Amino acid sequence: MKFILKISLFCLLLMATYLFFVDKLSEGYVDQYYHKFTQESGSLILGLSRADQNIAPKVLEHELRALKFDMPITNFAINLDHSAYGQLYLQGIKDKLNPKLNNGLFILSVTPGAFTAPLKMDDEAIFNLDKKGVIGKTANLKQSPNYDYIINNYANPLYNGIINLNSWNHHIAHDNGWNEFVLVSHSDTLKHDDMLFWKTQTIKYYRKKNELLEVSKYRINGFVDTIEYLKTKGHVFMVRLPADADFIEFENSNWPTFNQEFDSIAKHYQVPFLNYTLQNTNYKTYDGSHMLSQSAKAYTKQLSTDIKKNLSKNKE
Repeated sequence: MKFILKISLFCLLLMATYLFFVDKLSEGYVDQYYHKFTQESGSLILGLSRADQNIAPKVLEHELRALKFDMPITNFAINLDHSAYGQLYLQGIKDKLNPKLNNGLFILSVTPGAFTAPLKMDDEAIFNLDKKGVIGKTANLKQSPNYDYIINNYANPLYNGIINLNSWNHHIAHDNGWNEFVLVSHSDTLKHDDMLFWKTQTIKYYRKKNELLEVSKYRINGFVDTIEYLKTKGHVFMVRLPADADFIEFENSNWPTFNQEFDSIAKHYQVPFLNYTLQNTNYKTYDGSHMLSQSAKAYTKQLSTDIKKNLSKNKE
């Protein structure tokens, strides 16, 4: 009996210690996605990592304040392993949103990668693959602190809650889900050669990964379902974000009819398609695909202007 009591007390102590570190970690930097899961949302930015880093919610909220969209705007874009379009992402979107909203703003970033899946994978297998991502492994997507997210997704030692070894000075994870990338931090400034190297490595990664992927009807159908659902909650905008010319050329060479196909989807479902790959821009990236902070803010301001123009035009 004494042995069982000692074992029970020891287990309770371990559990209390574990929960202490989980709580401590939640007070600081967890990871780049944690803040996407800590609030109920009125409006959403959706898509992959390009949308995650290139669209700043606070800029949208400021520039579009007169339109009185439901707030807050949350950047709920992640990357291919977690937020490619499909039924699981759509369920996550439904779980994130305030059920009473009626004037939401929904920016759906489209890029070829968001509509791909591993070769020869059927719909059920894709759904099960998506369940392994952070959305699939988190039961509650809008609580703060979100212990559920940490327990099910945090892969590093919990003592980082006391001594954080994983954050990077050039990366700022905002409470609204935006991942900002700054050129100059308090400790150093990124060198041009470093960014050129990252660009080379990023395009190599895209090319290598592309060999293992194919266009997925399941993802396209999930995207259409997402449009149909969100149109009942507010205003939907389909957006193709800018990137360095060689990255857009790579995407277009692998899917030459992408713009035409998604323009057709936009017309069919009567949502605007704002395609920023058809114009020359001066937005600066640090790796060819993801923008530096000032460019992300400038781009978001341009996006806001175009949203206002589009909505004003439709009222005429």
